[in-house]
Amino acid sequence: MRRLVLIACLILFAAIAFIFAPACSEDVEIPERPFSFTDLESALAAPDAVRRLVLGSGDTVSPAIGRLKNLEELVVIGALRLPPEISGLKQLKLLDLQLFESDALIPAIGELENLRTLTLHSSGQTGNRARIQFSFQKLRRLRRLEIEDLPLQAVPAGVLKLENLEELRIHKSAIQEIPSGIANMRGLVVLDISDARIQSIPPELAALPELQSARFYNNKLEGFPNVLLEMSRLRGITLSGNAIRSLPKSIGRLSALEHLSLRGCQLENFPDSFRKLKRLWSLSLSSNGLKEWPPGLSEMSDLQWIDLTDNRLESIDPGVFQLDQLRSLRLSNNRIETLPPLPDTVWRPWPNLEKLYLSGNPIQEIPREYLELRKIDTIWIDSTKVPASFRASLPRHRQRRLRTDEDIRPL
Repeated sequence: MRRLVLIACLILFAAIAFIFAPACSEDVEIPERPFSFTDLESALAAPDAVRRLVLGSGDTVSPAIGRLKNLEELVVIGALRLPPEISGLKQLKLLDLQLFESDALIPAIGELENLRTLTLHSSGQTGNRARIQFSFQKLRRLRRLEIEDLPLQAVPAGVLKLENLEELRIHKSAIQEIPSGIANMRGLVVLDISDARIQSIPPELAALPELQSARFYNNKLEGFPNVLLEMSRLRGITLSGNAIRSLPKSIGRLSALEHLSLRGCQLENFPDSFRKLKRLWSLSLSSNGLKEWPPGLSEMSDLQWIDLTDNRLESIDPGVFQLDQLRSLRLSNNRIETLPPLPDTVWRPWPNLEKLYLSGNPIQEIPREYLELRKIDTIWIDSTKVPASFRASLPRHRQRRLRTDEDIRPL
């Protein structure tokens, strides 16, 4: 029953997305709704006009789908089996298989030479029996490949030969290592192999000239991968859920870094060179047991998002008041007892701050000046820390900005 509800939700979401999506071709006059969201029959009424199709039958897809010669985007949710006739969809650029059963990854997929995006999300338990039965040899135009919840022991050898691939994302696998052949994928911009069993990152990764984002969260890494320090062009690094413990002194080499996520890595302190990461705009360091703030935050003028939830901080670093671009500051579940007065300067601090999360701290009161920040939308605080008299004394528009743990919904 839960699977049927999930399939229905995915169909609805995909339908809404495609309703507002632009047509893929400007040269062909397409009817107002040239696709079907729930069945193939209506699409076959005008097969030459169909460009996008979302199927959620939970059954075997009819061989008649091969008549949709101009189909460019196909989403299939919950299919038990695909027909070999899909090999005739020569214009197909996007194939998204979600919640598929174990026999869905048929050889015919390897004949779709025009594919740019291929997404394979298995249905969990049945995905444990699924096997990729098709070859990647003809998928030379593929730009984005996403695989989730398949019993992969290694990156498929055929994938390593996709020289034009720009994004490779593999989640929830049993992959233990990244092969040295990854160096052949010189067009790769995003490499994301997460929720796996990787213990080390090979030096060949440094040979990827276009790589901008490296994501290896929830693996078996012990320590910050040295090869990443050689890749000064990286803009994003996500290593959350690994036993990093400490950062190398040369972390400052990553001068182009804009996003850094090290949640739940058992970090305790930072080298002074951390202050050299001046282009950071997103920093996630939750669940690390930190007792001190990272050094040099006041110098990171581009910072917009800081997450230090679930640490052991006892105060707010005065340097963060200098971050004019800051939009969200998460400090829930620390040991902060008091909020310092806002600096008395010509320019108000935090001119762009919208969200401030403080619940789970032994804070006794919220200074009114925090509620008067120009763009503040919400301040989260424990309900027991907000006397009813204090809330009642606020103007109504200020009351709406102060939210308690009773109001918090899962993010």
